[in-house]
Amino acid sequence: MDEKVLYEELTPAEFRTRLAAAPIAYLPLGTLEYHGEHLPFGVDGIVPREFFVQVARRVGGIVLPMMFMGPDSAHADPAGGEPFYGMECYWRLPKESWGKLDGNCYWQLDDHFQAQVCDVLKGLKRVGFKIVVAHGHAPSRSRFAQMAPFWEKDFGLRLMTCDAPEDQPGLLTDHGAWNETSLMLHVRPDLVARDRLPPAEQRRGIWGKAAPEYAEALVGWNTAESVAGRMEAILQKALAEVAHAA
Repeated sequence: MDEKVLYEELTPAEFRTRLAAAPIAYLPLGTLEYHGEHLPFGVDGIVPREFFVQVARRVGGIVLPMMFMGPDSAHADPAGGEPFYGMECYWRLPKESWGKLDGNCYWQLDDHFQAQVCDVLKGLKRVGFKIVVAHGHAPSRSRFAQMAPFWEKDFGLRLMTCDAPEDQPGLLTDHGAWNETSLMLHVRPDLVARDRLPPAEQRRGIWGKAAPEYAEALVGWNTAESVAGRMEAILQKALAEVAHAA
């Protein structure tokens, strides 16, 4: 049986054991956001959650339930309707092509997101975590990274994301295209509907350097392994520093 690492599935005894061994919390920053007709709405949370499960089994720590509300770009509808957000009003698209995407249900103000994360961090500090790793939806993790130096001072926690150097593979570096589709084929192939890819000229809600039809599970595996290896080294160092400071 696979090692239990999901917070909501642990008993108190299991929680105490895992926390004592490695006080790391992993926070998937998800959305319920359109990622093309071939991918589920939860890509931004599913990929980091499954990735964090593997890292937690290698390094230690506990994986939190995903957050699905998050910030994003938002603009008024030129026609006077409800505002558009995220890929509905992607800046590379002409305004006349803006429009709602089915299922988008995640947007919140930056301040609301920050308050939500602060509540999470307060709780994690209270129960004994020392390190928090967050990753997922790009605007959410960008806001998390921007606020991390201030939150570290406020809560006495080590905070980090899994963003990769530009010359190395990264998690969730496009939107429903080659990177995200490859990662989903690796972690949850049962949720990928490759037969539903629309023609190239109709691909609203998809952006990336390579089209999703070129995605491969092996590419997703290689990407995840590269990031996992880098994070394992970072987290082992952080654990040693936290232990030394105690």
